[in-house]
Amino acid sequence: MNAEDVRVLSWIFYVVVSADAFSWDYDENTPKDGLYGNMDYELKTGVVRWMSSLSWDISGIVSRCGVKRKELCRIWAEYGVAVLKTFRTQYDPELKQKQARMKEEYDKMSAERTLRLVQERKLSLFCGADPRSIYYNNKLLSNEDRNNNCKYHLEKRLEPAFVEMLVRFYPGQAGEVVKYLKKAGYADQEIGDLIDRTVGRDGRTEFLYKGDRERQHDRKIKSRGSGHMK
Repeated sequence: MNAEDVRVLSWIFYVVVSADAFSWDYDENTPKDGLYGNMDYELKTGVVRWMSSLSWDISGIVSRCGVKRKELCRIWAEYGVAVLKTFRTQYDPELKQKQARMKEEYDKMSAERTLRLVQERKLSLFCGADPRSIYYNNKLLSNEDRNNNCKYHLEKRLEPAFVEMLVRFYPGQAGEVVKYLKKAGYADQEIGDLIDRTVGRDGRTEFLYKGDRERQHDRKIKSRGSGHMK
């Protein structure tokens, strides 16, 4: 890589990161076209994973390309923050329950509408299912699948890549790592678990386990041990 590569890549990352994620679609009058799927999730996740991969050689990139490490790490860390905030905002843990209520209300409305149209002789009983009802119910299924996909990307791909990247950008600087995790929306009580399930505790990440996080980690290990003994 050279300085121009870094500049171009950073702009590409910026464009993908700053683009809006697709919104939920409940329009009963249009079919689910299936053209986009979860392309926005794939692209945004791809940016964070690219940056995380490149972070393995951050020192080499800086020395070869003549860029300032502090600025490059800051910019890419901010991109990661933006992506994780998007996914954390998009994912709704209660979506399935909400949509179940929406489906119940919609099916009732659709049945009443169909009966009214039949009574007004605007619809035949033998015309088949109302396409609007099919469209709507298909979108409920698509939205639930998309919501599950959002959670998968966040927990299995984004969080590990982001935390790994921060550890490589800021070795020995727990304050910087925690600062960006908080910017991404993680509360103090979440950060310890996040670090445990992404990078874990070893010689490379020991600097993250200081003070309260170290005590919390030790209590967790002891708790698991006592549970195992039982």
